[in-house]
Amino acid sequence: MIAGGGYSIYKGFETSKESEINKEAIEELGESFSTEIEPLVIDVDGKTTKLTGSAEQQYTKWKKLLNKIYHKETGF
Repeated sequence: MIAGGGYSIYKGFETSKESEINKEAIEELGESFSTEIEPLVIDVDGKTTKLTGSAEQQYTKWKKLLNKIYHKETGF
């Protein structure tokens, strides 16, 4: 019974270590994704635009482009 309790505690520590390693790996992947996203080339009304930078930077540029198109087409 004592051995079983000791084994349970040991497995708990092992699981905790594995969780920490997995958490770090996921955080690392998230960071690399935001810094290593490939440029996106889009063609709108015959005009080619290349979105570069991180995912956040590309998203910001995409929003600005869509805003320009909206204002051009609606007059607002």
